[in-house]
Amino acid sequence: MVDLTFNPTQAAQIDALLGQFTLAPGRQTGALARGMAKALNRAALAARTAMVREVANALGTAQKLVKGYIRTYTATPDHLMAIVTSLGKQGIPLGKLGPTGPEPSRGKGAGVRVKAGPGRFPHAFISTMRSGHRGVFERRGKARLPIKELRTRPVTDAFRERRAVGVARAAESLSVNLQSELAYALQRTA
Repeated sequence: MVDLTFNPTQAAQIDALLGQFTLAPGRQTGALARGMAKALNRAALAARTAMVREVANALGTAQKLVKGYIRTYTATPDHLMAIVTSLGKQGIPLGKLGPTGPEPSRGKGAGVRVKAGPGRFPHAFISTMRSGHRGVFERRGKARLPIKELRTRPVTDAFRERRAVGVARAAESLSVNLQSELAYALQRTA
């Protein structure tokens, strides 16, 4: 999880910006809180974009598949914290990665190839379940059942490994947007 909060160095920047203007006390805190919330939310979106790109590269998948596994919780003027977090402890099903192979294989196929991601699975087969879900499966033993669905490695693991990229992108975006949003908020209330 990537947490975005304000630290004392940013508070000094805020005080320096506020020192340029004289405002009524009630209007100053409302404009300040709204500006900080907007800057945090923009930083969170920048971090999310960077993390989607990095996780997709790590898993060898398309970014559109990873977007659903990374969530952003936005800041409000009352709660100044934005969070970017990952979901999906199981990984992305290989059925979504464009598998190729005989369907149904009837035991005659040479396995399944996946266009993106891990590559070739010699003992796997493609099947469509009664629910309509199409996936890549593998038997757990010699018997027909049970079977397990094959997936990529967990999204949360790739997210955790590349956390530094998201934090750096968020900090970069926050410093730029914070100055802009506060200057705009102070200009409107002056």
